[in-house]
Amino acid sequence: MQSEKTLITNSNKITKDQIKSIIKNQNNYFSSGNTKTYEFRISQLKIIKEMLINNQDEIIKMIQLDLKRPTFEIYTADYMVLIKEINYIIKNLKKWMKNKKIKKPLLFFKSTTYVESLPYGVSLLVSPWNYPINLIIKPLLYNIAAGNTAILKPSEISVNSSKLMADMISKYFDPKYIAVILGGPDIAQELLKNKFDFIMYTGSTNIGKIYSENAAKNFTPIILEMGGKSPAVIDKSAKLDKIINQIILGSFFNCAQTCIAIDYILINKDIKSIFISKLIAKLEIAYSKNPQTSKDYGRIINLHHYNRIKNLYDEVSANKIHGGTFDQNDLYISPTIIDEPDLSSQIMKEEIFGPLLPILSFSDDKEIYDIINNNPDPLALYIFSEDKKFINSLKENIQCGDININDVLQHVAIPGMKFGGVKSSGLGGYGGQFGFDQFSHKRSVFHRSTLFINNLAQPPYTTIKERLLKLFYR
Repeated sequence: MQSEKTLITNSNKITKDQIKSIIKNQNNYFSSGNTKTYEFRISQLKIIKEMLINNQDEIIKMIQLDLKRPTFEIYTADYMVLIKEINYIIKNLKKWMKNKKIKKPLLFFKSTTYVESLPYGVSLLVSPWNYPINLIIKPLLYNIAAGNTAILKPSEISVNSSKLMADMISKYFDPKYIAVILGGPDIAQELLKNKFDFIMYTGSTNIGKIYSENAAKNFTPIILEMGGKSPAVIDKSAKLDKIINQIILGSFFNCAQTCIAIDYILINKDIKSIFISKLIAKLEIAYSKNPQTSKDYGRIINLHHYNRIKNLYDEVSANKIHGGTFDQNDLYISPTIIDEPDLSSQIMKEEIFGPLLPILSFSDDKEIYDIINNNPDPLALYIFSEDKKFINSLKENIQCGDININDVLQHVAIPGMKFGGVKSSGLGGYGGQFGFDQFSHKRSVFHRSTLFINNLAQPPYTTIKERLLKLFYR
């Protein structure tokens, strides 16, 4: 068994025939019915929890090697939230798995009506590099809770964390149930040549389109968690001294390599100047005047992404009012503020995914809607305001994945909260019961008792039958 486990986690040895064999074995395992019981699912969730606890130090070490991320950020975003999520699922799974009774008209008395939750089968879960443990384990938790098997494809970019994931899974799970396949785009393409029962992809919108097209060929249900430009809107009523720290967290956590990072700020023109001065002062407290020496500030994942962000900056560098320090050898980019970049510049057309923060001003609500609606669909919207009318107006007029009001990122930290995008920022979502439901096929069941057979709907259709039907359907 160990040789098979080693084989499937070594991308240099994987062939298309071996991939087909892994999928076939998982199909057979699923068909055995092992994954369908409550007891089995709970036991596997507890194994995941044990795996995370036993490997906590190694998880922190590998993510630091990949992203130079502070220990505190790793512990909160790639460890603690997962433990909380597992505990939440274990506590609620029995309730989620119960059949949901459906009310029925009097016409259907002596019958039972309900909706049951069934697993799909073999799932393909594809994760990105920016949160290399969280964004592969969290979908896996709901996949397990729903009773599916899983093939995991972590990112080849976060090489150390992905290798650790492969090693952990191969140690704790039979590959007929959960397997990890490492490799780059060629391996992903080979995987997509096969039929899966469910797919979840987290990553860029462009690659998400490829997964969506492949899923459509086989009518495979899919969740897509992608990007977008997530704005923070700040109106005159916002309490600046109380929200600056949240702005910094949402803008520069993990060097802004976060799909729900604040991508740009829209602020009322009357308070823009004072806001910027307060923001710069707080940045120097958070990361010191030289963030490159701060133990609390991370790095860009690799040279490719460093150069991409540098190119975005170069086009608007004349608008820089803070930061703008780059060190290619260290993959370091300082927290950088860009004042009023041209809306046609590339930095305002694509998701930045790095520590560049454009700040734009507005004078009325129409300007807010025009800017946001002309950008890629937000995965998250952040509203900073004490004005309920203003808040409700934005909620009603802006389409986005999820909303935080007077805070940032918190909707992904709370077990039970749904997380997902809209349009180009995502399809479907997960978290809490919503996650269980997304990974489950919902099947309606109507069970008629033979003690009473209703012939009202059978011809011949008489006047009496019509009257009775109208009576029953009142």
